[in-house]
Amino acid sequence: MAYFAPGRAHNIHVLAREQEALALHFADSRADKFSSLNYQLNAAGVPLLSGCVAHFECRTEMWHAGGDHIIIIARLERFAVFFCFFLLFYRGQFIYISLAIGKI
Repeated sequence: MAYFAPGRAHNIHVLAREQEALALHFADSRADKFSSLNYQLNAAGVPLLSGCVAHFECRTEMWHAGGDHIIIIARLERFAVFFCFFLLFYRGQFIYISLAIGKI
């Protein structure tokens, strides 16, 4: 939970339909998931992955225990959204959904 401590910056990425392997890469239990990836750091020094449908740059306000999950309340600082099909993991499988709102 140190990465999501109050005041810490983090990014949320919405993956494109052709990034299923990247989703599985992050689902793996390896400790350093970024060591084999190409990425850029944002102004807060947090990795931004390329080729994503969208990314949201956030800062944790607080978090709460919620059963076997942690609920993170974060402030959105910056975002980018691109036209594409995005990847969603739903009921044990990957599905693809069209996002057609353009770049914001």
